[in-house]
Amino acid sequence: ELITWLRSKTYVVALIRQTQADAGRSPLSVIRAVLTRWTSHYLAYKRLLELKLTLQTLALQDSLRDTNSKQLVTGDQKAKAKAQEMLKIIGNSVFWDAVERIKRHLEPLAMATNIMQGIECRLDVWLQTELLLWTFGNLYRAFNELTDPADRHVKKAVLASIELRWSKCDQDVFIAAWIFNLYFSVSWFKSHPFLSNRGIFSLLRRLHNRFF
Repeated sequence: ELITWLRSKTYVVALIRQTQADAGRSPLSVIRAVLTRWTSHYLAYKRLLELKLTLQTLALQDSLRDTNSKQLVTGDQKAKAKAQEMLKIIGNSVFWDAVERIKRHLEPLAMATNIMQGIECRLDVWLQTELLLWTFGNLYRAFNELTDPADRHVKKAVLASIELRWSKCDQDVFIAAWIFNLYFSVSWFKSHPFLSNRGIFSLLRRLHNRFF
């Protein structure tokens, strides 16, 4: 809602740019997310956090002006009420903590999406097959390491989703690609009996029978 309000006010966008320029910083624009794109949501929240100091500076400056000199709280009664609501949000530390948490949740999802949407992200490209497996593992690790009690519902939901997706994958292909990569160690799987020497041989035999 704050992003929508900021982008709808051309004058406010100009003030944001001017404030950044006055502080010697490169001008940054407000980004609005595309509803169905994880990456765009991540970038929108990341940019909002990057604009935090600028927005708080503008809000403070406007609060010190008299009624007739306001630059943010302008327009008719409805517009002024909306502006005051947005300024309260900008000054609310709880809001910024929530945005930071959301950004932290979205970052690994955005990275995974960026990798998996790559033009060469196919099973017939050897390196990309391993990269897909690494992406699954890194995504699981990122959410499994969340320790804040406030993150428990997100953690549970995302891990369950990853496990469901992995259960539906052609796991033999991914694991074999990992085994044949000299840069990766099979010992990372040492706690899994199915990746003993006998288990690996059985896995490779299954793949050979399927493909040849």
